[in-house]
Amino acid sequence: MMHKLHYVYSRNKSPENKKPLFMLHGYGSNEVDLFMLQDQLPNDYFIIALRAPLSLSFGGYAWYPIAFMPDGSVQINAKDMHHAAHLVIENMNYLLRYFGFNDKANLLGFSQGSILSYLLLFLFPEHFKKTVAFSGYIHEPAMPEIPQGDTSDLKIFASHGVADEIIPVSLARQIPSVLSRHQIKHVYKEYDSGHYLIPENIKDASAFLENKDQLL
Repeated sequence: MMHKLHYVYSRNKSPENKKPLFMLHGYGSNEVDLFMLQDQLPNDYFIIALRAPLSLSFGGYAWYPIAFMPDGSVQINAKDMHHAAHLVIENMNYLLRYFGFNDKANLLGFSQGSILSYLLLFLFPEHFKKTVAFSGYIHEPAMPEIPQGDTSDLKIFASHGVADEIIPVSLARQIPSVLSRHQIKHVYKEYDSGHYLIPENIKDASAFLENKDQLL
């Protein structure tokens, strides 16, 4: 039996003739965080923001556990990541049917939600179109080879702050080469920010979703 994730959605609009956009928040946050961006994104998207399944002791939620080591490094179990990805795709498929969508999904993720978004694309490329990946990176130890499926619809807007104190920009700078190896259309941009979003970054992501970016 599927574990249903809590979610919030665009109650002020009908899903009819809209494009589905699923939001995946960061570690220690919740579904309302990214949902607050809805008024800054194109109106032709129907937004569904999911809450991660794991409750954290200090508050907020996580998609999968992270072990913080004494030397400052972190450890992530690939099986935990894959479990989270399968849970998300099950909920996405259920919600696409529930709201009456026949189209592929779009993604917007921040930090841990961004990292998980990349895994979803690699596991289930045929399910998605556009992805906005804020302040994340591609965790290659968990990444499978992309299965035989159509990746021609995949387009990714990846961005990162050059002063990010949580996920170093050096990790994010590896994203373009990984995506290029898999022939996935993408644009990668950096901003004068830390581990947070600034208006310019949100504006560029909105333009990408609205096909006004002239980048792909």
